[in-house]
Amino acid sequence: MILWKVAFQGWKERPVLGWGQENFLYVFSKYYDPALWKNEPWFDRAHNVFLDWLISAGILGLGAYLVMLGVTISLLFGAWKSGKVDRYIFAGLLSLLAAYLSQSLFVFDNLTSHLFFFAVLAWIQNISIGENISAFSRSVPIRARISLLGYFAVMVSAVTVGYSLVFFQVKPARAAHSIVNTMRIVLQHQPAGKIEAAINEAKRGIALDTFGTTEIRERIQQDGTSIFGDQAIAVQDKQKYLAFIVEELEKQRRENPYDVRAIVFLADTYMTAGRYQEAFLHAQEALRISPHRQSFDFIAAAAELSNNRQAEAMQLLQKAYQLDPQNPEAVHNIAAVLIASGRVKEGEDFLERHFGRRTVPYKKFVSAYERIGDLRGVVAVWETLVAFSPNNAQYRVDLGNAYRNIGEKEKAIAQFEKAIELEPSFKAGGEEIIRQIQQTVGR
Repeated sequence: MILWKVAFQGWKERPVLGWGQENFLYVFSKYYDPALWKNEPWFDRAHNVFLDWLISAGILGLGAYLVMLGVTISLLFGAWKSGKVDRYIFAGLLSLLAAYLSQSLFVFDNLTSHLFFFAVLAWIQNISIGENISAFSRSVPIRARISLLGYFAVMVSAVTVGYSLVFFQVKPARAAHSIVNTMRIVLQHQPAGKIEAAINEAKRGIALDTFGTTEIRERIQQDGTSIFGDQAIAVQDKQKYLAFIVEELEKQRRENPYDVRAIVFLADTYMTAGRYQEAFLHAQEALRISPHRQSFDFIAAAAELSNNRQAEAMQLLQKAYQLDPQNPEAVHNIAAVLIASGRVKEGEDFLERHFGRRTVPYKKFVSAYERIGDLRGVVAVWETLVAFSPNNAQYRVDLGNAYRNIGEKEKAIAQFEKAIELEPSFKAGGEEIIRQIQQTVGR
């Protein structure tokens, strides 16, 4: 329902001719409702065929669509009443149309549904003039009905089908294969040569120039997170990959200047790469297009925090919180900034007011307490994380280290022993840490 309201707001801005085909994303960005934080981050359809027509072609387009449906239903009833179709076929075709219209209230059309839909329309139209076609067939010899124009039509159809198979099937399949290969390279390739191989494979997919190009560009941006965090990859290689991401996303921006996704992906990329001012500028650009998108405020605030501008970051977070106070991430971010700035009681009170507890299981609070040197606060967060994920060996290790930092050696040893139990491959390393702790007992 929220998405339908967004679509309706967009239609009211351009009621007659709409926004054009495949442009719902622009409406979604401009009229984004903060309550959508519970859903997936991007929608390119209204999930209602009638609203989709209002957005893409306005009231005129929806009217034409409804007229087409009305004429089809009228032809079907006319064929039944004139005896051109028996009641069973009539009932079956009418049921198909009813089912299509019912599901159209909650989904959107795609190539497959269009093929079946227009096939049914063609069938009904053929039935409605069936006797005329039969009379023509009986009166005109078959050779007379196969003309030069007919042969030309067959040839054009064959070329069109062949081109469609290449453009809509073969090339997209190759592009999808390129996405999979790029992911495999990022995950499995040796550090030496990984970046060159990943870039070359992604370029091959992009060069195919299919509707999968956008997905390839988004995929290489997402892969950047693991690449930038991989210590085995040389700095110059990381810089090369960053330049490649920026180049491709900038192309995406030029091709679709109001597509906010490329802009915000650039902001994310710059944040991951530690270029905070550029991240902030791109987040601000995204907010100008989609001012009610809380996640964009979060990126801008993170960039401001990284530039030690806490007051500016808090303003952005307060704005995001006021858009929808029910968004838990908005609450977490404000509380984390309060704690990191030394206002621990305010931050913990804020958490308790919303969640009924002063410590929540999110690692951003570990960083917040570490920033002010509150080691017991760090312990409290790790204890909460372990309570929520007791079988996470890494959390056990981190809690053990936190206990060790405050001198709780027996508790630290217990956590390392539990980590070894959960992850046997950690046995040698864990036992060495336990031995070191035991050697310091009593000192």
